[in-house]
Amino acid sequence: MNDRPIFSLLAFALCSATAFAQEPIQTEFTATIKDGNTIKGDVLDIDAKTGTTRLRFEHARNPIDLKTESILALMRNSTSEPMEKSNRPTDLLLMRNGDRFPAKVAEIDKKDGTKIETDYSGNYTLPTESLQRISFGLANLPIFSGPREGQEWVLLPQEDPTIEIKDGIIKIKSSGSAAIDAGLTDCSIIDFTMPADRGPYISLALGSNALEASDKDDPDSPPQILAYGETNSYFTGNAYVVRTSSRTLTLQGATMTPEGRVRYTDLGIRFSMPQTGLSRRLSIGFNRRDKVIAFWADGEYLGKYVENGDWIGMNSAIVIGASSTKTEITLGGITVREWNGVISDEFAAKGMQSKDVLTLNTGERFTGTLISKNDSDVIFETTLSKMTFTPTDIATIDFGSGEESPDPEADEQADESIDDEEIEQDSPLVRFGGIYGLQGDEFQLTAEQLQFIHPVLGNVILPFKVIDSIKFR
Repeated sequence: MNDRPIFSLLAFALCSATAFAQEPIQTEFTATIKDGNTIKGDVLDIDAKTGTTRLRFEHARNPIDLKTESILALMRNSTSEPMEKSNRPTDLLLMRNGDRFPAKVAEIDKKDGTKIETDYSGNYTLPTESLQRISFGLANLPIFSGPREGQEWVLLPQEDPTIEIKDGIIKIKSSGSAAIDAGLTDCSIIDFTMPADRGPYISLALGSNALEASDKDDPDSPPQILAYGETNSYFTGNAYVVRTSSRTLTLQGATMTPEGRVRYTDLGIRFSMPQTGLSRRLSIGFNRRDKVIAFWADGEYLGKYVENGDWIGMNSAIVIGASSTKTEITLGGITVREWNGVISDEFAAKGMQSKDVLTLNTGERFTGTLISKNDSDVIFETTLSKMTFTPTDIATIDFGSGEESPDPEADEQADESIDDEEIEQDSPLVRFGGIYGLQGDEFQLTAEQLQFIHPVLGNVILPFKVIDSIKFR
């Protein structure tokens, strides 16, 4: 395909930045064009009938139309909005094609399929063979999502902060700290995005007491972080500190000495990041109920730390920062969700086992065949008996492939990861709400709603404000 007309149009649009140009507008997306060219601007329209995408950017007099087939990807430059609030529990569904999305599972029948309800796109019935895993209640609305306007972030140093907090973006320019009460519960999952390219370490202190009053007898005294003497360094308080780059992850325990210093203890956790080629989406399971911290990177389970001594991170705050950095680091949004505490071998199940696997909130597992699930009962058949469970007791259901494996150990093996499958797939991929993704085609953006055709669900409608990116090719 000859791309020259497209770039001539870009050049014309750029040259039209004269006194007639419109007022500067807020950049929303970065469009990556074939051959690596990029353009930043607001996405005004995507039209499946004409095959065009309309963009408006700061220095152009008029919007421009690009052929959609010339666009490799659209990436939002700030944090997307969370999915709409719902008063009911929301489940996390993983499909065998790697798609991951939120829905309420209303009913499961082995013959008739799985009936799901969504607040954003209506109701669907999924074929039994299309689902790989259901994690019940794991897609509930976040306890915390940020950074956003109006949130009370505390920055160190105060006078000339080295960390910039914008709506949806955290920029770390040098050593310093940014703390906020993120509402960490006894069992929650923290998600955040960091650059995938090689770069310096960043630190995330979990369960920190940095926002407690520095004088226990005076509740109006400055918080611990502002009373800290070394104003140009990263302050953790008493916390578990995840220290990570795009290549490795380590865990430390941080405790305050009587002299007001922070003492670090290496906890023996060192993980290499998987080479998935994706953005670094880190998930940290913070479970002080069972004294466990678990780690996933881009959906791949790395491992866990089990605390044998006293639990350090007893508070609900997190502190982001770096002890030193020579280059600016930009982090994506942070979300905190309630978690059932169940750790599988994979955050995204591999689905290689021949039988269904039912896991309870207590961690007990049963292998067999799921017969049905409704609002009152979950019926599961094992080789010994047919069992009935209460739906609220179920953490996950992993659906078997239905094919008997000649290797008795095959149920415990996995040949390739879901993320590898996502990289290899050629279908356009929509990422939304921070942690979800659906494949689709025939995109149509109308009245702030993105519509597309999913290979299993059919017609899907998503609010455009929740879209993180569209990877066309």
